[in-house]
Amino acid sequence: MSLVHEAYLKVHQQILDNKLPAGFQATEPELADRFNMSRTPLREALIRLENDGLVERIPRRGVRVLPLFYQDIKEIYQIFEIIEPEMAADLAKQSLDKSQIASLEEAIIGMEKAVSERNIASWAEYDRDYHRLLPRLQSNRRLEMYITRLSSQIHRARMVTVHLRTTHGWATEELRKIHDCIESGDAEQAKALFRNRWKVVSEELLGILKSLGIAQL
Repeated sequence: MSLVHEAYLKVHQQILDNKLPAGFQATEPELADRFNMSRTPLREALIRLENDGLVERIPRRGVRVLPLFYQDIKEIYQIFEIIEPEMAADLAKQSLDKSQIASLEEAIIGMEKAVSERNIASWAEYDRDYHRLLPRLQSNRRLEMYITRLSSQIHRARMVTVHLRTTHGWATEELRKIHDCIESGDAEQAKALFRNRWKVVSEELLGILKSLGIAQL
């Protein structure tokens, strides 16, 4: 692993874990001391994080972790509602090998187990794994990078709302139905089910944020 990639992963994870919350600002020397790393790989990592939409670099003042606004969340979910159903339909048209089918199955089994144990944190991780797999199985590097970038941006909203949501079981059952459609080659049904799943999930998440009066994260 390169020093730049290592620096990127460390800072990226602290942003996702809210250890570097929205609005946090620091100079490059301060961040270098915080992460015990040299400034050159850190600077390159910060450029990547800026491209991800997670930070902004401010001349002579370092970097600031960007907030996520309600409208940002709404727009990102609208994108997912369009793109992921198409990815599911495309996978249904392909002849996925056993290892590819197994990778999707593993994520769903993990979600089903988490639901039965009422382990919401575990459910969220397996759900995230599933959504990461969809673009990866497309063998489209740019699509995977784009989806990963959007997922990172919206992570804080998911973590704020995940314990308040009530649709974990339903959402998991829907993914199982979608998986069966992908495996059987029913592209249109996979697309329809996935589009409805995203509609319900996004309406619930946005409704929670609105009811809590959260305009930004």
